[in-house]
Amino acid sequence: MKAMIFEPVPFGHRLTGVRVLAEALLEIIDDVLIVTSDGAPSGDPYKNQILPIENRVKVMTAPFPSEGTPWTIGRKKLSLLHHVLKNTKVDHVYIPYADGMTQIAGLLAKPGLFSLPKGTVAEALTMRGTYAYPGADKFKARLMLRALEWSPWNKIHLIDPLAYRFVHKNLPRLAKRCPLLADPIETRPGIDRKLARRLLGLPEDGRYLGCIGEIDSRKGGELLLRAFKRAKLEETDRLYLAGRLTQPVRDVLNNELGEEFRAGRIITPDRYLTEDELNWATSALDVVVTPYPGFVGSASIVIRAAAAGRVVLGNDYGWMGYVIPTFKLGRVCDATNVDVLADAFPQKLDKAMTYVPDPISMELSRFYSIDNVRAGWTAGIRQRLGLPPRAGTVEWPDPNLLKS
Repeated sequence: MKAMIFEPVPFGHRLTGVRVLAEALLEIIDDVLIVTSDGAPSGDPYKNQILPIENRVKVMTAPFPSEGTPWTIGRKKLSLLHHVLKNTKVDHVYIPYADGMTQIAGLLAKPGLFSLPKGTVAEALTMRGTYAYPGADKFKARLMLRALEWSPWNKIHLIDPLAYRFVHKNLPRLAKRCPLLADPIETRPGIDRKLARRLLGLPEDGRYLGCIGEIDSRKGGELLLRAFKRAKLEETDRLYLAGRLTQPVRDVLNNELGEEFRAGRIITPDRYLTEDELNWATSALDVVVTPYPGFVGSASIVIRAAAAGRVVLGNDYGWMGYVIPTFKLGRVCDATNVDVLADAFPQKLDKAMTYVPDPISMELSRFYSIDNVRAGWTAGIRQRLGLPPRAGTVEWPDPNLLKS
């Protein structure tokens, strides 16, 4: 049995998910191929995630320009996948980030313009379920769902429980192909705050607000900075932006918060963080802040915070608006309003000092455990091989999900 993991856009922490999947496959088969872009091996994500397992897998690289419209990028991904499948014998294909590409595949598969080679099984993960969210354009939502139904993938993994609920309540035929998969990240239990700060070279005193990973507009980076400037905080309260900043966020930091930055109240490494550093950063914080304006889908930072036992302050919208209060992870507010967000900072910092995670938050962490990710990803190929399901499978911990 030969399996292929197809990820031509290795940005951010996408290759973390590729590594997690590859390691799960290597438990049961020996022949795993990773297909990615020819620029990937020189990047930090590849060096941190794929290089350590490179001697256990095969890696194929190909030129892949990442710029263009979502349609253009999705079409290029599909063309590359078609080329690889035409020239490489593969039994089982995994597409860890298939948004856009899946819809295009469906639109082309319906008139017979795209298909998988005979005998090849494909599983894809879609992160975004815009069709399940308030205010979704009904025409676009119908088209997106129809394209999902037409797509040639045998399984379409959903990582957003709101999208899962929508599909299973409204499209029972499609639902048979759409299991709920835990977000493929690697979380770890929290460690002592001061130890985490020491490991990161941060001042150990005071209280910390912060966000983790790439800090961009999609995550509300500018909102977070402006709210910190306006908030009535103590002099030893700090903001830690643990990851690489995009230029718009960097501009706001330099132009509007230069004084706070020079005084050491805002700290950022402004670079890619390793898995160890991401987990230390989560533990170093007292409050994990996720403003994420209009964000659709699962937020891995919230999941990391739950595993580390840290308070979350997030936007009252979508997945975060559902998960944070349901699993008692912290508080949600209209985080798109800078004043509302700024007012919430001192309140959550005060409460964070005595915060004890609720047992239900631990249930959420069990669902998002690395064992559960691997169990979900390999259920199909294990069935093909006649193997029992991987031990450690955990169902979504909210029994009321499909009732609402």
